[in-house]
Amino acid sequence: MFLSQKLHSFTGKKISLLGLGNIGSKLALKLVECGADVHVYSRDYFKSHLITQALNLIKPIGTIATITCHREPLPASFASDVLIGATNGHPIITDEIITSVNKNCLVIDLGKNNITKSAVLLAKNNNLEICRTDVTNALESFVGEIVSLNHTLEDDYGEKIVDGHLIVGGGYFGQQGAIIVDSITMPTRIFGVADGLGSLKRELTEADQTSVKSIAKSLAIEI
Repeated sequence: MFLSQKLHSFTGKKISLLGLGNIGSKLALKLVECGADVHVYSRDYFKSHLITQALNLIKPIGTIATITCHREPLPASFASDVLIGATNGHPIITDEIITSVNKNCLVIDLGKNNITKSAVLLAKNNNLEICRTDVTNALESFVGEIVSLNHTLEDDYGEKIVDGHLIVGGGYFGQQGAIIVDSITMPTRIFGVADGLGSLKRELTEADQTSVKSIAKSLAIEI
């Protein structure tokens, strides 16, 4: 999310990822799916090569961008638009690597302590932006998502009988003929009639229309 705000578009961007462990490999897949050309390096070339092959197989078939594995960090970083250090506290980003990237390259310390002290000074002298990851925004979003999901499960999700008719809400898989509403506790909208296959009926029978009108009247919902 941070990179999407900074770059606006991933297409045509070279993103160098130094470190291909648990976090790095997942990030590589996300970035290539967004359209970035991802270049990776890890100290264990054999392992990182296998991971790269797997990620290129997993990515959507329509994704033109690829993940490229390198034996050395310098070729992986050369002329990159974004440089990400994702090692476990190993200072992988050196002066040589800082010198090799694009002049407007964004440098990110993902695992912390990925950049040598001299490389930090050199990056500053070259007017390169350096940032480190901060979980604050992600944590707030995560907590908000939990609260929202809890609200959905407690108030919106499920099924019940109203005026002799079955209603479902909150994403509950409705059986054929069930009336789909926005919330089973405080419904304000009727979305349609379930087809029993996880979607809405395209054409309603007279019985379906009668059920919808009956539910709307019972719940005081305009249709």
